[in-house]
Amino acid sequence: MSWDTQTYEIDPILDIERRKDTRIKDALPIFVTGRDRFGRRFSFRTATWDIGARGLRAIAPQVMRVGEELTLRIRFAKTSGTTTSAPEATAQCVVLRSEARSDGACVFAASFLKKRML
Repeated sequence: MSWDTQTYEIDPILDIERRKDTRIKDALPIFVTGRDRFGRRFSFRTATWDIGARGLRAIAPQVMRVGEELTLRIRFAKTSGTTTSAPEATAQCVVLRSEARSDGACVFAASFLKKRML
C-alpha cells in the first residue's frame, strides 16, 4: 500500500477543505448502496482511489449528487488479492464532490459520518 503523509489545511481565501490525515492510495474493494434523487435504491461494487480516516475517493458507474448519503462496505484488502479473511468496515457517508465523466461514470469524494468495523 502507498501512503500520502502530507498534511493539508483549509485555505482561508478559497474556503476549500484540504487533507489533514494520511491517505492510503490503493484500490480497496467497496460495495456502495444509496438512493437516487427519485428515491430508488441503487447499489454497485467499485474500488477506492484513496481513503483516509475522514473519507474516500472512488469512481461510480452513475452520477452522484453532492449531499447524497451512501452506505459503504469497505474490505481492507487489495482488489487483486484474496479478500476472504480481510477486515471489513461499514460506513455512512455523504458525497462532498462529484465530477461526471464523458463515459457516464462519476468520480466522487465522500466524507464519513459513522464508521463501524465488522
